[in-house]
Amino acid sequence: MIRMIATDIDGTLINDQGIITPQTRKALIAAQEKGIRLVIATGRSPQYTRAEQEQLEMQRFTGDYIIALNGQEIFRFSDHSTWTGRKIPAGSIPDVLKLAFEYDLEALCYDGGSRYHYLPPDFYAKKEAWLRRFPSLAPTDFESILGERISLPSWNSSFDNDINKIAFLHSAPRLREVLPLVRRRLPSGLQALLVKPTWLEIFPAEINKGGALGQIMEETGIQPDEVLAFGDGENDIGMLKSVTFGFAMGNAFPSVKEAACAVTASNNCDGIARVVNALCLTHSA
Repeated sequence: MIRMIATDIDGTLINDQGIITPQTRKALIAAQEKGIRLVIATGRSPQYTRAEQEQLEMQRFTGDYIIALNGQEIFRFSDHSTWTGRKIPAGSIPDVLKLAFEYDLEALCYDGGSRYHYLPPDFYAKKEAWLRRFPSLAPTDFESILGERISLPSWNSSFDNDINKIAFLHSAPRLREVLPLVRRRLPSGLQALLVKPTWLEIFPAEINKGGALGQIMEETGIQPDEVLAFGDGENDIGMLKSVTFGFAMGNAFPSVKEAACAVTASNNCDGIARVVNALCLTHSA
């Protein structure tokens, strides 16, 4: 019997237009009404999951959770408390941004509700030249709706506080090219994972959605074979492997599909709803 559903947001819960389809919304609300706990597991900061929480009516169900920032924070609806894990040390930030400078990558640094924006010299001209040589889609900044950013004048700008994560943006071919170089040169204790083809995230190596979901399962007494999990990016692999029924979306990276127990339809074709209807609702009706 399924007692918990965990799902990523971007590329999984929402479609390419940024909405939860009616069928997916209906299935997840029905599952919660049958007593199945819902966990949103995302790389986003907690405040940027509110629209999805409201659409899925999660405030009605005290057994639900939010895993934010790839597992760095766990929010409980039961008592509105938040567990917080390790962040990127302030002293390591310039070493990471130096990679953005050397490889001509756009960078975003996340510190609570603030986002710091770094662009290497002549970035846009260099990016256009790259796209002319290697025709591909430019990165879509799907977080542009989140508002103002604070510009960083240099890669070696100092930070007073540890931060949540750093994202690198460029075209998919460029990120694939530099990914092994970035991983090899990251400061000790950090990891780099492709969340989208044009979006690379860097955060502490000990932080992952699978570990956070494991904490929730231990807290609730729910076993891995009682959980459905859904994801599409490399930052979802740990979560999919931490449960028995980890499903990759049809639009997921090949590495994510390999790590999953099965592949469902894409985020544009109600992949979550198909599994939830089949395994949670039809059999328990």
